[in-house]
Amino acid sequence: MRFFTILFGVTIVSICFSAIVSDALCVDNIPTFDTITKYCVLDKESWADANTECNRMGGTLAEIFGPDEFAYLANKLQQKYSPAWVGSWNTDDYQKTPLVFYSGGAITPPTSNINYGLCELPV
Repeated sequence: MRFFTILFGVTIVSICFSAIVSDALCVDNIPTFDTITKYCVLDKESWADANTECNRMGGTLAEIFGPDEFAYLANKLQQKYSPAWVGSWNTDDYQKTPLVFYSGGAITPPTSNINYGLCELPV
């Protein structure tokens, strides 16, 4: 029983530490459209860096599934965190081509300097 208590305590500390580290890496946290996950805005200049950091935190670059979610993000991110690296649009990752979310109304391959990544993490 004592072993279980020690193991359980270590697990709780580990989970809490992970959450603190994840939040510390986020420039901002935004509730997601589906409320099952949250968005973490990362300060990353390349798709590869944003993707690696997001995976390390237990998430994926945001998968935007349709116009309603896009409109929600455009409202939440506005110009402050736009453009931002994302993972896919309407379940298409475009052969792993890096995609960028522009709050003005587009998801495209990059056409300018990108400073943020939009990471989707489990709540």
